[in-house]
Amino acid sequence: MNVKQMKEMILSGENISVEFKESKNDLSLSFLETIVAFLNKKGGYCIFGVSDNKKIVGINEDVVDKIKLDFANLVNNPQKINPPMPLMLQEMYIDDKLILYVYVPESSEVHKLNNSIIYERTDKGDRDITNNQYALKRLYLRKSGRSSEDFIYKNITIDDFDNETINKARKLSIIKNSDSEWKDLTNEEILKQPNFYKKDFETGEYGFNLASILLFGKKEIISSIMSWYKVDIIKRIKDIERYDDRYVCEENLINSFDKIQKYINSNIEAPFFLDENGVTYNATGVVVREIVCNLLIHRDFMDATAPKIIIYKDKIIAKNPNMSINYQILSVDNFEPFSKNAIIAKVFRKIGYADELGSGIRKINDVCMKYFHSTPIFFDKDIFEVEVSFISNSQQELNNNNQEQMIIDFIKKNGTINNEKCRNLLNVEKIHATKLLSKLLQNGKIVRHGYGKNTYYEYVK
Repeated sequence: MNVKQMKEMILSGENISVEFKESKNDLSLSFLETIVAFLNKKGGYCIFGVSDNKKIVGINEDVVDKIKLDFANLVNNPQKINPPMPLMLQEMYIDDKLILYVYVPESSEVHKLNNSIIYERTDKGDRDITNNQYALKRLYLRKSGRSSEDFIYKNITIDDFDNETINKARKLSIIKNSDSEWKDLTNEEILKQPNFYKKDFETGEYGFNLASILLFGKKEIISSIMSWYKVDIIKRIKDIERYDDRYVCEENLINSFDKIQKYINSNIEAPFFLDENGVTYNATGVVVREIVCNLLIHRDFMDATAPKIIIYKDKIIAKNPNMSINYQILSVDNFEPFSKNAIIAKVFRKIGYADELGSGIRKINDVCMKYFHSTPIFFDKDIFEVEVSFISNSQQELNNNNQEQMIIDFIKKNGTINNEKCRNLLNVEKIHATKLLSKLLQNGKIVRHGYGKNTYYEYVK
């Protein structure tokens, strides 16, 4: 880490992997929460001598040795962080001011503060998940290298599965491959395959895993073990404040794939195009298919947040609870395919619902660029967001320029703006408001203060 890189990091502000602590004269013990949160998540930088509003206040040089010693003693003390983590503060001078910083790596273990409190880093800060059983289960599964889809339910029986769904999957697999291994298997034989029926090595008992239940299970059985299981589809074409119509899908994944697509396609304006061979091409339908497929396959099923698909007149936005590995806006050039639910993804490919890993983002991007002349947005964070626009980039840019001016006019009149006020002003979703504010910030038109929910922006005169 050099001075230039550190300045850029500070200028970008606090985020999922960066935390500022003022600590001019002593250590605030709140830094321990951040260390634990970074260890339990994806790691990050904790920088001392910088305020929340990105001002470099520096460390008092008379106490720097004491701060470094106190830091080392605290992070190595199992009564404070358990298991302890040997970390050491580094010094750096920026504009004649001394700061201290430490890089905290992602740990393979679950760490606790004061032997009792478990923190996890999110894009909104350090979150106490001690009493959140689903967040804890997700954390321990991730640290063990297991996926939630492999969680075993030993009390589930053959009768809890929907035979019509299994028959449907078998037929689809044969259409995809006439030599499908499922061709001559009974429903029970399909379910008893090693991908679905496994040994729980903690208890020594066999049972069906979550993937099999989500793929083939009866609706009422899925609801009984995951009360939060659903996909919420909202139509906002006329009534943008609330909604025109709403459909809540609680079917198993295979049936959800068809039912969700059917609802969206019947409630969206879908112009048809001609492909290079002069054949009618439903570009909107292709995009919808890929959005639905990726939402069902890559969902974090231990997160009780319901996935949402919001239908607007000129765009679709999808939001999905996610086990992020990037925490950034993705493009076809910078994303690395990662199968979050490998068993579910394999079945979707087997029955022709999905192609190879990573193809969804590429196909959505290619179709949008070719037929709608628009660039889709993929935001990889704790809630994965996709925004697909059915109007061209040039028209979007014109609309965005007008909205940016509205933001500036609002700040000039009212002094500040935050993301919520921006959404209300423009009547847009959070992802779009964030994009507009980020562009104004990058262009030096506004300055950001605070962090998380306390973030606000002022106009640069």
